Amino acid sequence: MLKSVLNVGILGTLVLCLATASVSFGAILLGYALPCYCFTGLLVLLWALKLLLCRRVSWVWSPMHVPVLLFAGYTALRYTVSPIEYESRLELFHVGLYTLIYFLVACNLFRSRDREVVVTALVVLALGEAAYGLWQYRAQADTVLWLDRGETYHGRASGTYYCPNHLAGLLEMALGMLVARLLVHRGQERTLQSGLLHKLYEGAAVVFIALGLFATLSRGGWIAMAIALLVLLVWAELARVLSSRLVIPVFIGLIVIGFAAWSVPRVRDRIEQDVRMQLEPIPGDSPIQLVAGLAGRYPMWQATLRMIRDRPWLGTGPGSWEWFHLKYRDPRLQIRPRYTHNDVLQLASDYGLLGAALLLAVWGCYFWHAAHLTRRGETNEQRAFALGSVTAVIAIFVHSISDFNLHIPANALWLVTLMGLTVAQNTGDRGRRTELTGPAKFMIGGLLLAVLAFGVWAGAVLNLGARHTMQADDANQRSEWAQAVESGARALHYDARNPEPHAQMGDAYRMQSAMAYDPVQPPERQRLALLAVAAYRRSLALNSLQSDVMLRLAAAYELAGDYGGAARTYDEALAVDPNNAFTWLRIGMFYRRRGDTGRAIEALKLSQRLNNIEPIAEKYLQEIASESAVKP
Repeated sequence: MLKSVLNVGILGTLVLCLATASVSFGAILLGYALPCYCFTGLLVLLWALKLLLCRRVSWVWSPMHVPVLLFAGYTALRYTVSPIEYESRLELFHVGLYTLIYFLVACNLFRSRDREVVVTALVVLALGEAAYGLWQYRAQADTVLWLDRGETYHGRASGTYYCPNHLAGLLEMALGMLVARLLVHRGQERTLQSGLLHKLYEGAAVVFIALGLFATLSRGGWIAMAIALLVLLVWAELARVLSSRLVIPVFIGLIVIGFAAWSVPRVRDRIEQDVRMQLEPIPGDSPIQLVAGLAGRYPMWQATLRMIRDRPWLGTGPGSWEWFHLKYRDPRLQIRPRYTHNDVLQLASDYGLLGAALLLAVWGCYFWHAAHLTRRGETNEQRAFALGSVTAVIAIFVHSISDFNLHIPANALWLVTLMGLTVAQNTGDRGRRTELTGPAKFMIGGLLLAVLAFGVWAGAVLNLGARHTMQADDANQRSEWAQAVESGARALHYDARNPEPHAQMGDAYRMQSAMAYDPVQPPERQRLALLAVAAYRRSLALNSLQSDVMLRLAAAYELAGDYGGAARTYDEALAVDPNNAFTWLRIGMFYRRRGDTGRAIEALKLSQRLNNIEPIAEKYLQEIASESAVKP
């Protein structure tokens, strides 16, 4: 009785964990992910209680367990020597979360009922997200729940996710599972009529979710789904799950749908934003031109390849791509992306080829297990689920080659859950479930309680620190300097290794110094400026690659009257981020104020060349030219 209650509790809590992660903006920020973290803690507790209190507890062995554990351990080791502690700690926290969910699912949810509940939850969630997304698409809404997402994704469906591409990731997984069930699964309905009705419901859900995927206008999502469905048909035919008489018509249907989609002007225009064919190419030019979308990603991919070349084996450190990329970024890219829009390259850059090899082993073991489940001799339900899982995994993996779906916690959690449910199943003579003996049960149960205690502490530190850091930022935006300093100090009380609270406190002191100009009392301005300098230096001690903080530190040095310190700091910012137009603009303005017109003009011309869209540098150059013209 107790075991049944705990099993139901684990299944229900898992569904709540996955659903809350998705509807909370994909759990992209620590504050939004808090409900998901709480449900994960409850899951670990229920699993530990099951091990400690129930007499008979089984588990299944899979070769996939080994590389999963090795990758988690490797992440922990890389964290200990990471040059950017905070970012690597956040990455380690999420890797630990995914590892726990994978093992919990693989060891506990092996019944067909468990798979049915999770798939139903995924489909219902996808239907709700698709409905919300279609409303956003139809109404041309630029809001997600209570947040304004601006015009960046105007006219595109994103559901409760901030970015439409990440909603596409969720819908791809749901669509993959649902199409496989529609084609392969034969239910246990008692009458032909009920079975047909069930297939009609599934077919309607496939159409509705497909419309939601269309409304995201995610080119990567469309291409990934098409590739995954083709793999499904080929795999199903090779495994003799579907006959050629069904595979061929479905394949032809996909081609017809593709041509029909291409005839829609908005779809065609959306794809042509990435790649445009030159029917009459100019001699010497490629017949294929990269434009807009891919043209923005391609420079990041090139820079990441150079990063991998310089640190091939161990990488730069978990979660550190954003900061190391500054030194390598293409001059044409004047934004500061957090992700490289290619999870494969970012993985190799952060973790090195050793980490990439471990994850490659995870994927290999997963597909090996799925292949055994789709062979003859397994139940129809198992074969249908394995094919659906493979389709979902391939879809989001292919999409992640041009995006960063695997860095969205909600989608990553759904992915490891589907993989865990696949591994949890028996595969004929292999992978039989075995009972855990008494010592092993108590040892694993005790370990889970220890992990839970550590996770609660680590999660509380991260969340409380992030919450007060955000409050400090908000206070700075409202010009409430005292409140910003207080919130920053409170954030450091909870998480002293986060560099951002120091930077927020530095901003508060610097802005007070800039506004405290009084020729009669210059010491107050200098005192505040020196406090800002100290705060910024503490932030840089925790993350020495923050070029934006270096620019603010240089401004604080200038307010304090230390012009040599300002000049040195500008040089340090250039060493970290040499192709930043804004840095050169700030340097030009600094030398202009110092009366060094030659250096000012040189720096402003570099800024103008790096960013010829915004005319700020050109404006200052014109002012300098005008000043020179009026001088006798």
